[in-house]
Amino acid sequence: VEQFAQGIIRFAAVGLALPAWVQAGASAELVLAGSGTNVLLTEVLVEAFMRGRPDSPFKVLPSIGSTGGIKGVHKGKIALGLSSRPLRGLESTWGLTTKPYARTVVVFAANPSVPDDGLSTRDVVDIYSGKRSKWRDGGTIVVLVREEGDSGAELLIKHIDGFKGILENAWRSGMWRTEFRDGDCNRSLAKTKDAMGWSDLGSIQLGAHKVKTLSFNGVAPTADNMISGKYPLYKELSFVYQEPLAPPLVEFLAFVASPEGKRLIRESGYIPVP
Repeated sequence: VEQFAQGIIRFAAVGLALPAWVQAGASAELVLAGSGTNVLLTEVLVEAFMRGRPDSPFKVLPSIGSTGGIKGVHKGKIALGLSSRPLRGLESTWGLTTKPYARTVVVFAANPSVPDDGLSTRDVVDIYSGKRSKWRDGGTIVVLVREEGDSGAELLIKHIDGFKGILENAWRSGMWRTEFRDGDCNRSLAKTKDAMGWSDLGSIQLGAHKVKTLSFNGVAPTADNMISGKYPLYKELSFVYQEPLAPPLVEFLAFVASPEGKRLIRESGYIPVP
């Protein structure tokens, strides 16, 4: 109790927003929100955790993006943020704690109608720059792109030379159809003939989306290939929070890191962080 009180005094002394659960009272609803990449897995973990603790006041919101989740934690509106990217710039000065818990393979995915089984770096550059417009059977490629600031876009920019300029041009010109949520992108890929875009293996599996995952530079986008280092594209998922954490959240994070939590992460199509 004394340690808890000292923590609250420290927050007040430096003018920081108090954690959401402290502002509203210990019995208040504890909101978890942020990246859509994290949401489905978080729902699975929260549901399993609450089976033995039905009185835990948890609520997982639909996607508001990593940035929304991180800002919400900083402002004391969200108890546990969900992020699929590292903290950026000013965010790293807010005194937030990040706890990685899972990784998910980032994939180029397509509608099942697409005949091609894989893409090279050159294919991706040519498709997103507009130089290539056809699949091998002559079908017109329907290109889906995520919004500016998307964590998947940041990852691809890091790994593909020149991709930043290509995406900036696409965002500026509106040349491709933009999807703003992971689930929306996966649903569009599943229902739109000849469509392709990027997504992640975990949300595809948990959402039971009928899409085709494409190899990248000849390597299949599997967990084993990611773990071995053969497949380079993946995102690390983290919880973001202010200290002190509400006691139910302390228990939840311990559950996620437990053998049972890691088993659920694996079964959901993600890779537990060691």
